[in-house]
Amino acid sequence: MRLTGAGARAGGRAAGPGVTAMVPAAAAERAGGSRAGPARGDMPLRWALPVALAGGLALAAAFPPVSAWPLAIAGPALLTVALWHRSLRASLVVRVVFGAAFFVPLTSWLVNVAWYVWAALAVAQTVSFAVLTVGQCLLLRLRA
Repeated sequence: MRLTGAGARAGGRAAGPGVTAMVPAAAAERAGGSRAGPARGDMPLRWALPVALAGGLALAAAFPPVSAWPLAIAGPALLTVALWHRSLRASLVVRVVFGAAFFVPLTSWLVNVAWYVWAALAVAQTVSFAVLTVGQCLLLRLRA
């Protein structure tokens, strides 16, 4: 057990009034300090990416030609689950996966016009969707 605060500097004894009590390092990190890895209950990134992919495909299936409209609720819900407690960089990757899974099939009708128009529009929409990651990251950090 590693100690943090003044107790660690004073050799494990309280040095006087107003000095921080001895706290295990893991408890101090859980109380609001930095986290080295995912906390209990947080989904690892290797599982968040397939969840984001499934959410994007589910949201795309909510539109024609599939028109399974209840999936319009499931898609953003899966995205929220995948983004929960993510860093900004990991959130950006998750949003790019979700956006590509949503916009590539949704705009596939543009292949009839030109494949490069379809690719350019899908990439532009995915990038613009990923930019919104900053706002959603800030919102997901608020207390419920």
